[in-house]
Amino acid sequence: MSEPIDAVIRIVQVDSEYWQFRAQNAQGQVMASVSLRCLSECPCVGVIFHLATLEQYRRRGLAERLERELESFARQKSIGLLISTVRVGNHPCRLMKEKLGYYADCQWLNPRTDHDLVLYRKVLSLSVDS
Repeated sequence: MSEPIDAVIRIVQVDSEYWQFRAQNAQGQVMASVSLRCLSECPCVGVIFHLATLEQYRRRGLAERLERELESFARQKSIGLLISTVRVGNHPCRLMKEKLGYYADCQWLNPRTDHDLVLYRKVLSLSVDS
């Protein structure tokens, strides 16, 4: 991994159940981003999607910082379970997910995109009614 870079993490609320997390440099350029959406039928479940880092900023810790910020935010919003998909061949992202405590649950071929995907999950908290 190259030397870490300075970035400001900004959270943009797109709608009541959808947020985008952006790592921006001092000039305001978005270097990396990730999105979070709650399931409408179960707001305690958050779906992470569209994690992307510009090529020149990869392997410098931005994606991990975004994921950690997203997890902290999810806890504040009482989201207890996070799920996301990663392409099978995206080994750096899969290693990062596992480093952050996500578990791979299943793998399948998405017929719409023709991508082999792995479903990852992480339990942030359990909410059980007594």
